[in-house]
Amino acid sequence: MRIVRISDLDNYIGKEVAKPLRLKDGRIYVNSNIRITKGSVNALQRNIDNLAHRFITIHTDDSEDIDLYDDIISDELKFEAKDKIEATLKQFSSRRTERVKKMTNEIINNLYSNPNTIFGTNMLFLAGGEDHAVHCLNVAILSAIMAIKAGYNKNELEKIVLGAALHDIGMAKIDKRLLDINYTYNKKEDYLEMQKHPLEGYNLVKNKINVLSKRIILMHHVWEDFNASYDSGMDTYMSYPHKLNNTLLDGQYKDLSISIVQTADVFEAMTNKEAGYKSAKSKAEAMEYIRSMKFVQFGAGADYLVNYITPYDTGTEVILNNREKAVVMRYTNLPQRPILKLLTGDDKGEIINLMDKKFLTLKIMS
Repeated sequence: MRIVRISDLDNYIGKEVAKPLRLKDGRIYVNSNIRITKGSVNALQRNIDNLAHRFITIHTDDSEDIDLYDDIISDELKFEAKDKIEATLKQFSSRRTERVKKMTNEIINNLYSNPNTIFGTNMLFLAGGEDHAVHCLNVAILSAIMAIKAGYNKNELEKIVLGAALHDIGMAKIDKRLLDINYTYNKKEDYLEMQKHPLEGYNLVKNKINVLSKRIILMHHVWEDFNASYDSGMDTYMSYPHKLNNTLLDGQYKDLSISIVQTADVFEAMTNKEAGYKSAKSKAEAMEYIRSMKFVQFGAGADYLVNYITPYDTGTEVILNNREKAVVMRYTNLPQRPILKLLTGDDKGEIINLMDKKFLTLKIMS
């Protein structure tokens, strides 16, 4: 099997769909074992904004031994969790929060029982950063992976992932125009209005959920270096709330759990095109930004992203710096250096481990 971007599906006419593809509401749009035709490609590409994933899994003659790792968290669980998060974002209550917690705990259990060392996000994430519930779900999934890798115990994990799932609950209290993916932020007032949401969210939940979760809600936009975040063009700080006191923080400051959720939040927003970002970036581009801003913006959480999340999902076609094409077969312990099968050249069909090929680099085919 191979994971193929919907935009590249013209190259796979005649192949069979390996796993169902769903719409954003959870309904199956294309079932497995359906043969891809020019008509179905056109329909998929026309409806891409309504699909739960921007990728589709297909059968190919040479990819039976690819490890896809795409069933760690079922789509059914993701859609159920998204619905519970959406309801809570619209109207917060302790009962609705308990329903979100039940879903996020199930996600944690799924990840705990999976032996994977490295994770891709093509099929792990739902598509559609303009849907705030989808964004929060994806941030929760990614935060769970990173927090597990950081060694948090089960009780701490539950609190971190709940905070991640509800990190933007304060958005319910700000101007709805700012949540429109097509709206362009062009005034200082826009940024100041958006910057209200962490404190609004904190005030909404402060007497109703645990301390760690509410601190994540409050601090997920606080930079490591407050002063480096000053934007002279807009005359405002990008680290916010900029001035916090010990009463709000319960005597605590930004720690690894907050850094993890902040890193997951920015990575998901950059790669899944949330409101406020002009266009989606590749995972490699987003990781480079996060790596470069570790000591200024993100802190230690950045390490758990770049060390355990790969920009090269298995089943993805890549091109090497020697111009040969390959497909990612499996992960190694280094996210940037997977095991590949060559698709072109004199050594076509050969399996190579990039850990042993230090002069070869790769990028996703565009």
